[in-house]
Amino acid sequence: MPRDSAGHVHLPGRFEFERFFGGLAERRRNWQAVALVCLFVNLALTVGFVLLALSHRVVPYVVEVDRLGEARSVGRLAQSAPPERAVEVVLRRFVHNLRTVPTDARLLNARLKEARAHADGRALDTFLKDVGGARKNLEDMLRRGDARYVEEISSVLRVPGDNRVYHVAWREIIRQKSSETACGYEGYFRLELSPPDSEEELLSNPFGVWITDYTVTEIARGEGT
Repeated sequence: MPRDSAGHVHLPGRFEFERFFGGLAERRRNWQAVALVCLFVNLALTVGFVLLALSHRVVPYVVEVDRLGEARSVGRLAQSAPPERAVEVVLRRFVHNLRTVPTDARLLNARLKEARAHADGRALDTFLKDVGGARKNLEDMLRRGDARYVEEISSVLRVPGDNRVYHVAWREIIRQKSSETACGYEGYFRLELSPPDSEEELLSNPFGVWITDYTVTEIARGEGT
């Protein structure tokens, strides 16, 4: 076998071998790098889609209807503070749901559920403690057919110096058999405004008015009639 003019007789074969298989190895490394880049891109897209799915927010709308139930106007609820009358409505409904004891257990549970939907923080703790402590008394009232209802809410006012605290005064009637007793109450309610971020909150608390703390005090009691 003739020798290569530049060296050993096997050098040309070695050069051809290295050129052929070296090119294959280089192309393999290139494709591995491309596959690795695609893997990281897919991973980033997956994480992005997951975060996007977890961070979605419900956009509430307000529909105004007339006395016949026909829609008069529809508008997206702004993320700013709700109007004062909406806050007042929430407080009035909370007081009614919190204090009313109907003669039907299902209605009572529905009212307590609606009241709980607006309570948060210390208010929720107070609500659960009061309802749990009064459970036996509520069951006795249901068994006897007694009832308690809010006859009139006389005032809903902001407390001067703190725009997040409201003073509410109302009158209750306790009906036991053939007698009725009128009682006067007042309460202080601290509010926080936070737009709903789930469909459940949108249905139960569309204005995002949360009661974070409250106290209720009896201020007067009349004679039974």
